[in-house]
Amino acid sequence: MSRNSLLTAIVATCLAVATVALIGAENTRREGTPTTRPAQPTTQAGRDQAPPNPAIGHRARPAASRGLSPKQVEEVMARMKTEEPDMHQRLTHLQKENPRAFSRSVERFDRFLNRLDALPPTMREGFKQQSRDTVTLYGLRRQYADESDQARKADLRGRVTEVVARLFDAEQKLKEFELQQFADWLAELRKEMAERADRREELIDARVEKLLETPRADLDAKADQPTSAPAP
Repeated sequence: MSRNSLLTAIVATCLAVATVALIGAENTRREGTPTTRPAQPTTQAGRDQAPPNPAIGHRARPAASRGLSPKQVEEVMARMKTEEPDMHQRLTHLQKENPRAFSRSVERFDRFLNRLDALPPTMREGFKQQSRDTVTLYGLRRQYADESDQARKADLRGRVTEVVARLFDAEQKLKEFELQQFADWLAELRKEMAERADRREELIDARVEKLLETPRADLDAKADQPTSAPAP
């Protein structure tokens, strides 16, 4: 495989990974539904139990992070070698030819793994198929754009329609899963709010005691620290 062909294959795969990883968020924005997480409860339990968001995944790093550490790259490549050996071979070659493109590709694949790991095992193969279908769709669109024969274009259009239909059905299943996760979290939040309401006086007293027991030295130290908003 020539270098240009290799880079084309890598770009196509990475575009698919990025597209699939953002399907839910893009569709939600297009349909006018809120995409942000609901406000989390102020209790410790609430802070420890953020609302589910399969689009992010449980391994996601903070937005402020820049790139992957060498150890993280090694972990991603090791998993890729097991689950996507063809992709691993291509990226190994790309690492020597274009280290910068290699880094971007590994980061995209890591985000794909983040979302994959957030799904239940029964949905993971379908999610992988979404990625493969997106790669297929990318190739079919290029073929359609380059084709001049009308009969051939009609055949390509039919194949594109089949792939888009599969992607639509897969997106619907993913939305159902995300909706159920959100419903479960919302039910848990309502239960926690009801319990807090029952313990209102107890929780207020405990908070007052904690605030007034703080030594003066600690108060002065906190006053010297810059804050973006008043403490609750």
